[in-house]
Amino acid sequence: MKRYTFFLFFLVFARAQERVIVVPISSRSDLAVFSELDIPIQDVSEGKVIAFATDQKISKLQARGYEVKIIVEDYQKELEKILPYYHTYAEVCSIMHSLARSYPQIVKLETLGFSYNGNRIFGIKISDNPEISEPEIGVRLIGAHHGNEKISTEITLAFLQYLLENYVTNPQVQYLVNNRQIFIIPILNADGHIANSRYNGAGVDLNRDYGYMWGGEGSSTAPFSQPETRLIRRHSERNPLSFEYEYHSAASYVNYLWDFHPQDPPDSALIIAISRRYADSTYGSSTTRLTPINGYDWYEVRGSCQDMVFGEFGAFATTIETQQPSSQARIDSICLVNRRALLDILTIAEWGVQGRVLDTFSQTPLPALIRVKSPTRWQTYSYLPTGFYHKFMEGGNCTLEVYSPNYEVKKIGVSIPNRTPLNLDILLNPASFGEGYGFRIGWVRRATNDESQVTITTNCLGPPDSLFFSLSYGGEIVIELPSGFPVKNLPGNDLKIFEGNDGIPERYNLYCALDLFGTWYSLGQGIGTQEFDLAQAGLDSAYYIKIVDANSGSQSEPYAGFDLDAVAYRLPMTGIKSLPVVSLLPNDKSSTTFWSKGILGEKVPESVYNIYGKRVSSSVKRLPAGVYFLKGNQKIRKVIKL
Repeated sequence: MKRYTFFLFFLVFARAQERVIVVPISSRSDLAVFSELDIPIQDVSEGKVIAFATDQKISKLQARGYEVKIIVEDYQKELEKILPYYHTYAEVCSIMHSLARSYPQIVKLETLGFSYNGNRIFGIKISDNPEISEPEIGVRLIGAHHGNEKISTEITLAFLQYLLENYVTNPQVQYLVNNRQIFIIPILNADGHIANSRYNGAGVDLNRDYGYMWGGEGSSTAPFSQPETRLIRRHSERNPLSFEYEYHSAASYVNYLWDFHPQDPPDSALIIAISRRYADSTYGSSTTRLTPINGYDWYEVRGSCQDMVFGEFGAFATTIETQQPSSQARIDSICLVNRRALLDILTIAEWGVQGRVLDTFSQTPLPALIRVKSPTRWQTYSYLPTGFYHKFMEGGNCTLEVYSPNYEVKKIGVSIPNRTPLNLDILLNPASFGEGYGFRIGWVRRATNDESQVTITTNCLGPPDSLFFSLSYGGEIVIELPSGFPVKNLPGNDLKIFEGNDGIPERYNLYCALDLFGTWYSLGQGIGTQEFDLAQAGLDSAYYIKIVDANSGSQSEPYAGFDLDAVAYRLPMTGIKSLPVVSLLPNDKSSTTFWSKGILGEKVPESVYNIYGKRVSSSVKRLPAGVYFLKGNQKIRKVIKL
């Protein structure tokens, strides 16, 4: 593990009169005390914790028998010594506006939202067509989750400037800008950046406020309790992200998934390889060099941004921890090596499988949940308006299971080349019945220590398949339904909760809401697999379903709490978009071969489908009167049999 050095302690200014302390620890269990007392940790190494604490919290540590050594009496003053080397919030905003004016062809400047104190949070999109969403891989960079970690803003701002200033002359930069959608947010925590504080204006640590495995740390009162974290989630909903890097200080790590749990995600081998690749680009000096480290192995965090972005959206998200020096030359060297690493990651970001999810007949882009099986990997999504999806993967064979509301679930065996993109458009047939399934995680909270937990949240998305996620005793999960396809109050029951079989039927309380951050309405209590009527909640429709374990059944891991397999619900059938009528057939047509002479001089169509997208017989005698669709020569025709 890396030894700490003195200049690291200049880095995190929290609230008034906080000190930098070193506390010897004997085991990982001691770290839970720091979480319980809400003491931010800077580093853990060689049996010591470096942290930031007020005198009151120092006294609480000492009361529990910990030896506390103060190594910086007032790091607000220490931070002020290095501030002249870093841009202020106002300067960053001015630079971003200037760049947007200078490079309008490849830049879109947006006000993404407002901080708790009402300060604007700006983001820039870099692309050859910045005003539209293209079917291209998205990469997002975020600086200043913690407002006093100024180097995080410098890294993202320097990379932004480099791309724009070298677009015309550098072929690599031009290729990346033309074939990627790059989103850069230099200052997320505007309040903290202005006040030189770790926290936002509400006194909340934003990197503990995200909803995936939220734990109430950092003064966060609820999942996504702050406007800044809600902003990031909404931005993630709108943009097809494949990678994200979040910049922090003051250690020297490439901090990879997970932060909350010792069990690695299914994609861990590739995640570790990419983290090592990023770290390998930071060679140069002890100031710049980074070491890959698992987040949980370093120290446990719940409610982090990287866990949310991967857990809920499937993008490879990583936290970069760098030093924060008081020298312009060192600052520049840190920006340079991170630029080198980012250019490399952006170049290889296209590995895996990508394409669009489309309606078979109309070629309309579709929003879809794409789960990877055999072997299991984390889910990804296709995004409107383009239907574009991308799953960063190693080479090999796998099965994609693709679900879009009102369409048949499709399973596709694919062979992905090694270190080369596979371009694959996925065509879905309309379903013959209206049923939707859970699409995405809204948030998830586990109420108990769960180091032995083995189930994963991707198991409870999509149609029921006997795989499940165990909520933990008293835990809860929110399942999001696809945009535009809420569960509606139709005659009879509207919603069905499927329980996975761990041998113990368990109780749960069910709630629904129109907005993830809105009011929740009760649908009652259930046990095991059970149906529910939305009328019970007094709502006409809902987009979010919350399942809360009712503290019944097993309390022992690895399957404690309710075991959620799937959320299914009824959908009204919407039919197929109307196409031009090209021919009418009388009922007495006796030919036994459908279109034996072709339609209007065209070749015999390859396939005949009914209005539900099911392939049907080519014999006219067997077809009742109705509307049919013929697919042939890469065209779709609608035919009415009278």
